[in-house]
Amino acid sequence: MIGEGTLRGRARRLGCRVNTDYIISSSRKKETLDPHELKRWLLEALHPEFAASVQEGDVLVAGEAFGWRWGKREVRCWDGS
Repeated sequence: MIGEGTLRGRARRLGCRVNTDYIISSSRKKETLDPHELKRWLLEALHPEFAASVQEGDVLVAGEAFGWRWGKREVRCWDGS
C-alpha cells in the first residue's frame, strides 16, 4: 500500500550542491525560456545524456543545496547513478 506523501517512480540520484547553472545553463536560458525547449538541456554540464534518459514518472533525488545560486566557488558532486 502506498501512503500519503509516498512517491513511486524511478529514482534519479543527484549529488550535492548542484547549482542552478548546472540544472539548466544560463546560456541556454538566453536562447529561450520555453520549458519544452529547455528540458532538452537538463543537467547537460554534469551528465550530457541525462535529459534524453528521463522518463515520465522519474523522481529527482538530490543532495544538500540542490538549486543553489551560482557563486564564485564551484563545488559539485555527481555519483553517476
